Amino acid sequence: VKMLPSVGVDEMQGAQMIVEHLWDKGHRRVLYCYHWPAEIHAAAQSRYKSFCRAAKKKGLQIVALIGQNEKSLSPEYLKDELKKYHGEVT
Repeated sequence: VKMLPSVGVDEMQGAQMIVEHLWDKGHRRVLYCYHWPAEIHAAAQSRYKSFCRAAKKKGLQIVALIGQNEKSLSPEYLKDELKKYHGEVT
């Protein structure tokens, strides 16, 4: 069997880089949203868990929002959902 080239993703390292970037920019609370429930897609679950671990280690607070369809992740929907948690959103 001939091996084909492939690319792998280090979810934990990527999550740590994202958290460091957000922290360096002064963010202390972030919204994490994704389209499908994590239990359906292994890569989404891995990314979410890695992000949560890195955020906890750094002290970054996460609000998670799971979208069930394209509309549920529209800018208008996200803004309305954020208002429920944090009041006015700019």
